[in-house]
Amino acid sequence: MSLIRKRFKLSKKAVREFSEMLASIDLILTLEGSLEYLELRSGEKLYLMDSKPIIIEVDNEYIPSLFSCNLFKLPVIWVNHGAVPHIINGADLMAPGVVKVIGQLAEGKVAVVAEQSKNIPLAIVKVLKNWDEMLKVRKGKIARNIHHINDRIWKAVMEVMKEEKHILSIPKIES
Repeated sequence: MSLIRKRFKLSKKAVREFSEMLASIDLILTLEGSLEYLELRSGEKLYLMDSKPIIIEVDNEYIPSLFSCNLFKLPVIWVNHGAVPHIINGADLMAPGVVKVIGQLAEGKVAVVAEQSKNIPLAIVKVLKNWDEMLKVRKGKIARNIHHINDRIWKAVMEVMKEEKHILSIPKIES
């Protein structure tokens, strides 16, 4: 059974409105090309630009997908090798696994989690504490995992790409 419930192309007017809405929440994208909307059976929504996933809507919140080239605009949290299996299985980010941070972390903001030696994004997380607080405590949960490698969204994207015989790659993040 397919993971996808609906799929359709957005009109130019809908693309313009979507672009304005993204700009209002600080997710500025250049939307050039064909924009499609995908609704998964699990309820998440995925927006594809020229068949590449760029934005995910989860719980009425818009975040970049792990395939989006806009990941570079987000803060990056680098984790040690020991944290990787937990992150890609959906675990929230714990302070002891963090090696370094690039960018400003603020409570409620979205960040990318990447493994320190491979420069590959593993997850998109929502930060639970300000960076100053994290430095003081250095223990406990610091971010909630929203989207990660091998989750429902990831699998739906792979299904779509397989149907279209399209190959996707995850952008590498510079350390």
